[in-house]
Amino acid sequence: MLELLVAVLLATDLITQDHGGCLLPGLLGEKLINQFDFYSAFTSGEEFRIIAEGQVLGSLPIERPLTPQQRIIFGGRRWKVQDVDAHGKVAFVVRDQEAYRLPSMEAAELSTVVYARK
Repeated sequence: MLELLVAVLLATDLITQDHGGCLLPGLLGEKLINQFDFYSAFTSGEEFRIIAEGQVLGSLPIERPLTPQQRIIFGGRRWKVQDVDAHGKVAFVVRDQEAYRLPSMEAAELSTVVYARK
């Protein structure tokens, strides 16, 4: 049954298969997933722009709200959040001078299948 489904998806160009056998979105599939109303099957945090001294450093997916004085790691460095514009999804940061204070880290859930392989 799965083989039939994959064959239909390949025939309609919803997916394509690369030389290594990996299934990827086809031309029609790309058009569908790039639409604004396409929703993924997994959750991801909101993207916040990280700004230091007026310069955009990049963006970071945030799972929990950022708060002033919070410490984060971004680009391999420690930063201290000075201010947060939640509406504009922007975090203003400065380099953290208190290197001994580690930022709070979120615990990721580990798949029991992956854990069992260990």
